[in-house]
Amino acid sequence: MKKFINKLYGYIRLDLEGEDICRFLNICKSKEIFAWDVSNEEERYSICVSIADFFKIKEIARKTKTKVRIKQKCGYPFEINRNKHRKAYLLGIILFFVIMYIMSLFIWDIHFVGLYTYTEDAMIEYLYSRGIKHGVLKKDIDCTSIEKTIRNDFFDITWVSVSLEGTRLTIHVRENYDYETIEETDCEMSDLIADKEGIITSIITRSGTPLVKEGDVVGKNDILVSGNVVVKDEYGTVISEKYTNADADIKAKTAYNYSDKVYITTEKQVYTGENKKSYSFGFMDKSVYLYAGKVKYANYDKTVQQFKLKLAPNFYLPIYWWQTTYNEYKVETIELSEEEAISKLDNNLQYFFDELLEKGVQIIENNVTIIKGDNYYAAEGKIIVIEELGQNVSVENLYQVEDDYEERNE
Repeated sequence: MKKFINKLYGYIRLDLEGEDICRFLNICKSKEIFAWDVSNEEERYSICVSIADFFKIKEIARKTKTKVRIKQKCGYPFEINRNKHRKAYLLGIILFFVIMYIMSLFIWDIHFVGLYTYTEDAMIEYLYSRGIKHGVLKKDIDCTSIEKTIRNDFFDITWVSVSLEGTRLTIHVRENYDYETIEETDCEMSDLIADKEGIITSIITRSGTPLVKEGDVVGKNDILVSGNVVVKDEYGTVISEKYTNADADIKAKTAYNYSDKVYITTEKQVYTGENKKSYSFGFMDKSVYLYAGKVKYANYDKTVQQFKLKLAPNFYLPIYWWQTTYNEYKVETIELSEEEAISKLDNNLQYFFDELLEKGVQIIENNVTIIKGDNYYAAEGKIIVIEELGQNVSVENLYQVEDDYEERNE
């Protein structure tokens, strides 16, 4: 791409001679005069500079007593000047720029930034269903409308910013990774129930009526905090009663049953270094596959890379090509030593611990032991932790679960 830009605007290849060429190049760098393809042949240096920078180096050459000689003029401006009497050539250049201008009026690339839950292919398919696709005129794109549409149709996307640069439509999104929790608690009447067995270690109630206290043993689906708030007078008479959204910080001692297994004899993919490539080309919605023969490898991995033609950072064109690479590998049987197997189990267990710690879980007991089987080593046992307990369930859903449970037991 840099070569194309340099050729588009034109550049000059220079020969430099003198005793202080290094100083000449350092001054050029300090004055932000970019030189490339620097080469040294005996006492002569060769560099390339843009046309604009060429007129800035005269004073630098005089100051450093460097002799500058033009070796070659390169690029389209010089080509046009040399062929100004060739009408067909000039007509082709003009036609090229007319086509580039027309192409610049359309959207040829849609790019998403910040996706986590959704894939870019799924979001592009969604935009296609809304009429926002490759080949649409830029003047028909309403960035504000796209932002509102995405926010309305995807409740877990909390922020959207759409920008149009060149022929690329860029959509920045921010997702709410905890939307499921918000959906569960977004109700006017709910109880807080236990999502697993445990022993209550602490409870701080913000709203609702607590039904458990520190030290109580609870089972799964037991009600921890009721959303039913009863107000009584000094004689115990009920004055008022209302249902609210139960809310509390509850921690409990719970257990995780951990189990992991590593086989002593296992298979491993070993790449041979042999590969085969095939190519496909596309223009707009059409594609052509170039047949490259049958893949004769017994075992191979397949990777596909897509490339898009662009003339500038945000000037994409509807020309694509794909490179498919088939990498051959052989399957080898390896046997782990006792130390290697135990090390792998320890690493897996530590990774599990790290995941718990990232969630704010406090590990207080590790009862996992390693045992040896016929062709494997296994890590099994219980991990005792202190973690947050409880999930909100609407009163309607809770009673429905209880009714279904009673019906099954009758």
